[in-house]
Order: sequence, then C-alpha cells, then structure tokens
Amino acid sequence: MEWGNIIGLYALASLVPFIILYLIRPRPKDLTVPSLMFLFKHPGSKQKSSFLRNFLKDMLFLLQLLVLLLLCFSIADPLIKVDQTVISKNTAIVLDVSASMGLSGVWDSAIAEAKKAIGSKTSIVLVENTPVSVLEGGSRSDALRILNSLKPKGTSTNLGDAIAVASETIEEGRIMVISDFLVTEGPDSIVARNLAESKGLAVDFINVGKEEGNYAITDIRVAKVKSTIYFGNFHDKEQTVAIKIGTLEKTFNMQPNSVEVISIATPPGLTKVEILNTDHLPADNVGYISTPDQNKIRVLLITNKENAFLKSALTASQNVELDVAIPPIVPDPNHDVVVFNDFDASKLLPGTFETLTNYVKRGSSVIFTAQKRMPDTSLIPANIGPLGNESSDLVPGLVNALTKDIEFGSVAKYFNATAAPNSMVLAKTEDDNTPVIVTKDLGAGKIVYYGIFDDQNDFKYSPFYPIFWNNLLYYLAYSQDLSDYNFKTGAILNLQTPTKVKAPSGYLTTQNLLLDEIGIYELPNKKIAVNLANPKESNLKKSEDKYRSSKILEEFEKGKRKVNKSFVTYLAIIALIFIMFEMYYIKRRGDI
Repeated sequence: MEWGNIIGLYALASLVPFIILYLIRPRPKDLTVPSLMFLFKHPGSKQKSSFLRNFLKDMLFLLQLLVLLLLCFSIADPLIKVDQTVISKNTAIVLDVSASMGLSGVWDSAIAEAKKAIGSKTSIVLVENTPVSVLEGGSRSDALRILNSLKPKGTSTNLGDAIAVASETIEEGRIMVISDFLVTEGPDSIVARNLAESKGLAVDFINVGKEEGNYAITDIRVAKVKSTIYFGNFHDKEQTVAIKIGTLEKTFNMQPNSVEVISIATPPGLTKVEILNTDHLPADNVGYISTPDQNKIRVLLITNKENAFLKSALTASQNVELDVAIPPIVPDPNHDVVVFNDFDASKLLPGTFETLTNYVKRGSSVIFTAQKRMPDTSLIPANIGPLGNESSDLVPGLVNALTKDIEFGSVAKYFNATAAPNSMVLAKTEDDNTPVIVTKDLGAGKIVYYGIFDDQNDFKYSPFYPIFWNNLLYYLAYSQDLSDYNFKTGAILNLQTPTKVKAPSGYLTTQNLLLDEIGIYELPNKKIAVNLANPKESNLKKSEDKYRSSKILEEFEKGKRKVNKSFVTYLAIIALIFIMFEMYYIKRRGDI
C-alpha cells in the first residue's frame, strides 16, 4: 500500500485528545431515592444493569474511534496497485522512422502495431533526430492514409524529444511509443515518459526491435585533398567485406566488431561508396561524396567604362569564362561571380539588386569595386563613408590563401568605411585600419567590397594584381567548404527563400530543407551528399538494457498496466455510515 498524502497520517494525532477526554470525563454521582431503593437492592438486577451500561459505553467509544480512524486515513489518501486496461479515444502514436527501423521485418511490425493503436482522434509524431509531427487529432482514415505512406528515413533516433512533442500534442489520453529503442541521441526517454505520465497521460512502450549482425559505413570525412571512409563490422565473427568506391573495388577481412579505415584522394563531382555484402539493413551500406566540379568559372563584368587592367586580370586564367554587360542591357545572372565596376546604377532595371540578393543566397558571389558614386545596396559588405584624399599603405587584414605573399602597395584615396558585422577584412590601411577589401557570407554565397580605385593607384601595375584577382575568383567559385556539400542525415538547411529541390525520393519546394534521406539532393546551384554515417544507429546489438528487459515489457504491456488506485471515497462512505449509525444509537439510548 502507498499513501497519496503521507502528511495526512499526522491526523492520527487527534486520537490522543479523544482518548484522554474519554478517560477523564466526569463520572455520575449516585443518589439515594427511597421509592426506588428496592429495585437496586436486588442483586441480579444490579448486575444486569451494570453489565449493559458498560457494554453500551464501550460500544459508543468504538464507534467514535472507528469514525476518527476512517477520517484520518481518508486524509492520507491510501493507494493500492491494481491492473487497469487503458482505453482512450485520444491517442498519440510516437512512431520510430529512424534508419535502424529499416531492418528486415521490423518496419512491418511497427506499422501493424501503429494501426492497432489508432483511436477516434489520432496524432502521429515521427521519431527522427528532430521529431516531426505529421498529424494532430486526425480521423481514423487520416491516420491510416499517413501510416500507409510512411517508410523508414535515414536519420538517427531521438526518442525523448518525440515523446515530449506527443505529450504537448494531446492534453489527455494515451501515447503509444513504437520503436526498436536504439536510442542514439536526445534526452532520456524514460524521463520523458515519466514527465508525460505526470500530466495524466498513459504511455505505452512497444518494442519491435531485434538483434542482428550488420555491415555499415560508419563515417565519411571529406577534405579538399584527402577523404576518409570508415567501414564497420558489427558481427561477432570475422567477416570478408567487399567495398566499392567509385570505380575502385576492394576486399578485406575484418575482425569482429571492428572498423576499417580507407583514405582516398578527394574525387571531383559525385562519388558513390558501397558495401557489396548483403545484410538485413541496406540503408547504411551506401554513402556518397560530393565536391564541386572543376568547370570553368563563369564571370559577368557589369560596367559602363571598361577597365582594361581588370578585364585582363579576370581573364588571366584559362579557367575563367568572362562575359561583359553594359547597363541597361544586363542578362539574367547565371554566373559564378558577378563584378560591378564603374557602372551607372541609375541605368539598372528596378529590382536588380533584389534579384542578385537571392542569386547570392543560392551560392554565387558578387563583387563591388570602388567608384565615386557607390550604389545604395545591402550587398556591399561595408558601410561606405565619405571619400578621403590621404594616402596610406595597405596591409593584409587577415593572412590567408588570398592575401599571403600579396603586396597591395599604397592607395592615394579611399572611402572611410567600416566593415559589416560578421565580415572578413582582407586588406586595410596601415595608418587608421580602415577596411579596403572586405568579404562576407550571404546565404550559400559571398559578397565582396574591393575599395581600391584602380585608375588612381599603382596596384594594377603590380604582378600581384592578376594573382590576387585569380585567387579571389577561385576563392569565390570554389570557396564553399566541402562540408557545405556533404551532410549527415538530420541536418536542416535554410535556403532563405522557398526553393525547388530534388530529393532522393522526389521533388519538393521548401525554405527549410530537412535532410532525412540518404542520397543526393539537387539544389539549383549544387548537389549535396547526405549520409547516415552513424555507428550507434548501425549497431543493432546495442539497444539499452532498460528497453530490452522483461520488466519493461511486463510493466508496459500494450493496453495494460499497474496503476495506483485510491479508495479514499470508500473510506469516507464507510465513515459516513458509522456516523449515521452512531446518531441512531445515541437517539435510541435517549441522549438526544
């Protein structure tokens, strides 16, 4: 037995004054009444009267004592464990759709259990690394339609957050958690279940998982020069594993529960990585590497006054394809880099800069060179102040591949500018640290302010001039970190604007792209590879003991559980009956 209000047992202290008062109450005084003396002098009658009087007094004490005890125990709220069948019209199904649920036979079992759990009103929350709510308070037909359309995704498992989402979705009812309980991240799901139950919700755990040996690609690390692939053997015996990386095929022996590491020169474009052995979970046997294709850099120069030095610098590399546009005739941007130099902003069509902003956010770059009348646009990564006439030497603001060994010389005049927040200063004046060359990320692309007036400075005559522009073009065209091309499942990409994307399962239009499928996603300006690469999700023997034990299955058998049942109502009813009987007894005795 348990107590719902253990402090209520202090009410038993009321028995102490009750017993004391009973013991010290005044005794009646015997008076002699002559006309009745003959009655009390009869021995038999005296004994009978004394016996009945004491018996009745004891009976009243017992009645009052029982009433007090019943009331005290009612305050303490006694509880007993009873079996209860949970029947709820309002059901939230927490369905695991992580990669490990693709194990042969597991998904079919999960869907079958989910269909059994459908109520009159059903909500469905999908367990990925980020929970996804796909139905709230839907009908039976809605729930069946969604369940029939679902397939396992390629993500890791965050069960705790999914239970928390489900507990916020319904105010009362039942939560059915259907999973293999290979929990790989997120808060403790047992704690999440307890929090849900504290809100009055019933939570069932249905374990559909099973243990299997498995081969897996456990990690893919892509760098500009070298890429490293990790292969895992989650079997208890040595295995011969055959792999394929692009056109390269290799076979090697792997020790039980071990990892084999292979490094390759990072290939251009898309490369497929495969484990050729057959197992019960094919999702983690495939991976991809994506890098930019080394095609020609397409550059658009927009100018009303052609700069021969700049044009020569831009075309110094055979890998650059240059187009020149004279406003107001400007083609739609379809280039890797757009350069604005000595142009008349008033001749541009309205909305040009807004179009370029979206263009940059999707992965391209824009450069604005210094001119007397700078355009008013947020695409310039600096706040342009008044033009000064003081000369100063230029020094690198940051020594990197762009500025290393580059001598910028001096400038005769420059704008008093300040760099925009989160920007990078490549060159600045030595005297007052005014930024002269600034770059900043904008979405997937970059924006650049080149504050050197080429017509009034000698940098254009320097051999470093074409080198700098060549480095800058390569930086902008191929500057994306390769991590921008290679992701693990579960990441979310902010595309800034609604964008049509070709996912592994088909086309979709979205602004926030959830990468929950293994494969290639085709964006307007690049292709990205998305891999599971999660050893915890691929190890099908590592479900936590607290989910695999018989205790959890017994305690949370579907639809039944041990619950605390309060019987304070029954105690109160019994106490009321005794009080009514006491009143009846006192009336019969003649005290009232």
